[in-house]
Amino acid sequence: EMVACKKEKNLQCIFLAVVNIVKLHSNLLLCGPTEHALASKAFGGNVTMDGALMDLGGRVSRKKDYIPTVTSVIKGGWSKPSNLGRGLSMVDVSQLGKLEVDPNDPHGNVTRVGSVLDSPEMKGMKTCETAEKESEEKKDDVEDEPLTI
Repeated sequence: EMVACKKEKNLQCIFLAVVNIVKLHSNLLLCGPTEHALASKAFGGNVTMDGALMDLGGRVSRKKDYIPTVTSVIKGGWSKPSNLGRGLSMVDVSQLGKLEVDPNDPHGNVTRVGSVLDSPEMKGMKTCETAEKESEEKKDDVEDEPLTI
């Protein structure tokens, strides 16, 4: 969805920070090489999940930790590296469908409808949700074994 939003709004870069306010810990979701390059320069955190997740540690404030740091890096002359090895997306914005509020959902959840991302080719790809369900099913299939740490 971050990639779709980035393309629809013609953005050069997009981030999503997930903050655990209880543990005062954050992770930054990265949807591409540009985001990875900028976040690495700004925060230098550990990156996992094939470059899609950066550990920001105790940085939890948009106003104090995120915006000033990224702004400083950009104003300091950062530019998108030319050797990122990823070309232009072949998906046209019109193929992304549109976001609609689900009229049957009492909470008013928003979903993307009519998107090429819902095509049979894309549906064959594993999502985080599918992988999690498969992992849970495997746990159910395995008898309880002692865990050695």
